[in-house]
Amino acid sequence: MKPIIEKKTRKDNVYFTISWSDFLPMEKHLINNKVPSIAGIFELYYLDANNTLRFIGRDRAYYGGLRNTLRQISDPALPSVVAMEAVPTDRPLYFRYSHVESQDDMDDLLYFLEQTRFSEQDVFDHSGRYTNIYVNEHSPGGLHSL
Repeated sequence: MKPIIEKKTRKDNVYFTISWSDFLPMEKHLINNKVPSIAGIFELYYLDANNTLRFIGRDRAYYGGLRNTLRQISDPALPSVVAMEAVPTDRPLYFRYSHVESQDDMDDLLYFLEQTRFSEQDVFDHSGRYTNIYVNEHSPGGLHSL
C-alpha cells in the first residue's frame, strides 16, 4: 500500500482516506533513502520506556517536501519546523507520512486530525470548502491513531 491520501466529495462533504507509511525511525540515512521529496503530511512519535509510541505532533510538508522537512527535524544543526522542546532527547523518535499535494486538502486533514485526536491546541484551520470532513485511515501493522 502506497502512503497516499485519496479524496472523494459528495455535495458539501469530503471523504479522505489516509494510507500511512510504516512507522520509521527518525534516522538521516533512512529519511534520505526512503522518504520522497513530495508534499504531504506527517506525524512524529517517540518510543517511551514501555516501548509504546507516544504522539508528539503533526504537520505539513509542502515547499521542500517530506524528505527535506523530516531531515530538518532529524538534524539538530538545521532549523526545524517542529517545536523540538516537546521532543524527549533521550528516547528514539519515529515518524509516518502520507502524500497529498493540495494545500487546501492538507488544511482540512490537519484540522480534522487536530479536532479528533491527541491535540491540546488549535493551530490548524480548515479550508472552508466543505460542511463536513470525514477521514478513514489505513496503517501498516494495524496501528491506528483515530
